[in-house]
Amino acid sequence: MNAFRDVALALWSALLAPRVLACLWVVVTAIAVAAALAAGDAAAPHAPRFRSPTVLPADGELLAGLSVELGASLALALILGVFFTGGILGYVGVTGRRPFRQFLIAGAAGFLTNLRVFVVFGLLALLLGWGLEAADHALRHRWLYDREPGAVAFELGPFTVRWLHLLHAFDLGRGAAFLALLFVAKVAMAWLAANGRRSALVGISVALWRCATQPLRTTLILALWLALWLGLAFGIGEATVALLEVRGRLAAAALVSQVGVSLGIAVWVGLTVSARRVASRDVAG
Repeated sequence: MNAFRDVALALWSALLAPRVLACLWVVVTAIAVAAALAAGDAAAPHAPRFRSPTVLPADGELLAGLSVELGASLALALILGVFFTGGILGYVGVTGRRPFRQFLIAGAAGFLTNLRVFVVFGLLALLLGWGLEAADHALRHRWLYDREPGAVAFELGPFTVRWLHLLHAFDLGRGAAFLALLFVAKVAMAWLAANGRRSALVGISVALWRCATQPLRTTLILALWLALWLGLAFGIGEATVALLEVRGRLAAAALVSQVGVSLGIAVWVGLTVSARRVASRDVAG
């Protein structure tokens, strides 16, 4: 029951921090609008396609420029995500009323330490991605290359498991593995902030140990947050499509989509708070 309590308390703490949610919504919206405007300019009818009748179309250069702009937006989002993670760990769900500037102060105080953790996380993510890509290649091109995707792999009681189901399960597991690694990085940031330490390697090592010694609790926490996020994305997506395509209510669809963005931000904040609870000594075990 600890996992259910952790998720419920973390989500409640996130919803009780409206100024944090509003700040993150403004930042996310600004970055998304900038990226959308860049993509719109590249696809506009007046965008140049030829420099002259004697040279090849410039679409490749336009796409390269767009990739740079989108990459810059992504890099900015990642850096701000590291900054805001420190603020969430030091502000959201902390006992007592605190001025909003403490959120920004906590983010700035832990920024360099959390950035080092993020760099280690990035390296581990690259290694994980390389290993999963190799496993995916072996699965699809060596073990299952001559099998019909719809053929029955085995039967489990009343359930029929097909090879396609196993491929989908592998894809889902791949995404869950990256989510677990991200959670470990958040636990490391939380432990470093709570103990005044700065070593990213020590933080990651302690976080791995904390998660490994609480496997059921950690797995349930991640599963609950993933189910909540997927359910939220599906529900908001279906409601937006119904309003936009069925009823033609553009304003209502835009409002519902932004509510979905705000709730998605609350889930991200709650996941970070859950990492702090796993990292803290009073709830570990």
